[in-house]
Amino acid sequence: PVGFVVFNSRGQDEDEAGLDWGGLYREAMNTMVDDLFDPDVLNLFIRVPNAASHAGGNQDTFVPNPKYNSPHAMQLFEFVGKLMGIAMRTRNFMPFRFPSIVWKPLVGQPVSREDLEGVDKVFYHYISNVMSSVANND
Repeated sequence: PVGFVVFNSRGQDEDEAGLDWGGLYREAMNTMVDDLFDPDVLNLFIRVPNAASHAGGNQDTFVPNPKYNSPHAMQLFEFVGKLMGIAMRTRNFMPFRFPSIVWKPLVGQPVSREDLEGVDKVFYHYISNVMSSVANND
């Protein structure tokens, strides 16, 4: 058994034993990624608007929190990018819960209107109605 230190939700360290059958690294990385999306741990990412409105898809996905725009926050986002790079290079599938509107630009794919609908269906329909009204008035 290998022992490692784990911090609980109160910031206190606890000894936790683990058996390294190739899973400790993966478990630690997955826990780290899970914590990125836990609002009680870190509020760097927030649920998509579809989750709040209970409309549309991707309600279990997250987008960057726009309140986090300080230099320190940018370093945290850069760290997340490094974790994503590690996951891709090591082919370790980690539970990053991003909708297509977030990951498509990262892999060089164009973002579509459907990607917007996938995160904010209410706003998508509002914009669609405005565009339709403008087109009909021309």
